[in-house]
Amino acid sequence: MNIIIIGCGKTGEELVASLLAENHNISIIDTLPSVINAVQESYDVIGICGSGAVTDILREAGVEKADLVISCTPQDELNVLSCTIAKRLGAKNCVARVRNPDLHAQIQFMRREFGIDNMFNPEYHAANAISRILRIPSAIKVDSFASGRIDIVELKVTEKSPLAGLSLMQFPSKFKTRVLVCTVQCAGSDRVLVPSGAYVIKPGDILNLTATHGDIHRFFREIGELSEPIRDVMLIGGSRIAYYLTKMLTDSGMRVKIIESDENRCLELARELPKAQIIHGDGSDHELLVEEGIRNMDACIPLTGMDESNMILSLYALSEGVQKVIPKINKKTLLGMAGGIQLNSGISPNQLMANVIISYARALGQSGNSAIRTLYKLIDGQVEAMEFVATDKAEVIGTPLCDLKLKKNLLIAGIVRGSHIIYPGANDVICPGDIVIVVTTNLYISSLDGILEE
Repeated sequence: MNIIIIGCGKTGEELVASLLAENHNISIIDTLPSVINAVQESYDVIGICGSGAVTDILREAGVEKADLVISCTPQDELNVLSCTIAKRLGAKNCVARVRNPDLHAQIQFMRREFGIDNMFNPEYHAANAISRILRIPSAIKVDSFASGRIDIVELKVTEKSPLAGLSLMQFPSKFKTRVLVCTVQCAGSDRVLVPSGAYVIKPGDILNLTATHGDIHRFFREIGELSEPIRDVMLIGGSRIAYYLTKMLTDSGMRVKIIESDENRCLELARELPKAQIIHGDGSDHELLVEEGIRNMDACIPLTGMDESNMILSLYALSEGVQKVIPKINKKTLLGMAGGIQLNSGISPNQLMANVIISYARALGQSGNSAIRTLYKLIDGQVEAMEFVATDKAEVIGTPLCDLKLKKNLLIAGIVRGSHIIYPGANDVICPGDIVIVVTTNLYISSLDGILEE
């Protein structure tokens, strides 16, 4: 596809890297020549310097032939305006990054009146991802499918874990709860596989498991990994992520304390989040953190604008005995290092937005063929977990799974049919309307029929 990205800051560059990997043609627009030059030095893209809201600039970027325009400048209003103009000039699909809660709440109006096809909010997605982890604090990472009915969780196997030394085929006889091990990152290596029943789990393995939310909790209890529920949470930094996350957590009954250095922002948060406690102060001051009760917190979420500060604050929180620590880390290099210093859980808003945009881009033109609806990148992008809704036009419909020629290293992890969740066996079939969960090391699948060997 021909894709135009307006605004090439951290989010835009993440989108460039992700979409180029999917073999799209990319043009970028930014007002700063230095940004254009830096991105062109690293990636094979066409760069145009100027505003994405100017018709001549958009035409120079080829807007009339654009299959997708993504506007992700720092200004929400400019993103909306750029997409509106691009749509009028002939772009097939336009999406805008909109982070302001008031504007984000008007998505239906924007679609109807301005022709914007979709709006994405990386801060909201990040808050939602953190909230999911806090619901299952023993997990490194938690993603959800089928409107939250199925979870896929990441778990590291310890030396003392009852899972160590078990083969996967022993699970039904050892545990009462039904879970499915989808992928394994083998201990001490980058090797990732979709395991067979004969695979024997080793200490240090990182597993991705799927099950219902309730079954995940019961399984963690069976293996002695169920942590105490999170009740008290400290957020360091009063960003938009903090705003969205606090609403989610307080609505679920958790107690939230936000430490923010900007007094005016504190006043805004106090007005908008009456259920939370807002503290004006420097979140890097360890005396303040102790005074505000970090040692009594169940979770600490550093959300400052500096990745390095968030990592240091996370290590400090762990040293004070905080049960769960989840820093915001956008830089890929730092996110990859986090696991090596015991920061197993970390959230990157830019990567989350890239995942959403990739699934949206793959779905374009595939709606009649069971297009992808949700996409998660697992284990440093080596594995993709996807959600499809089967249509009656799909080739896989009605054929027993044992008779389908599925690609290697691919697992159908679950089928949701109405109110029923099916862990598929050899004789199960996919029916129209089913939600199908697929986990695979085969990247770039865009439709349900893409799971078949060509």
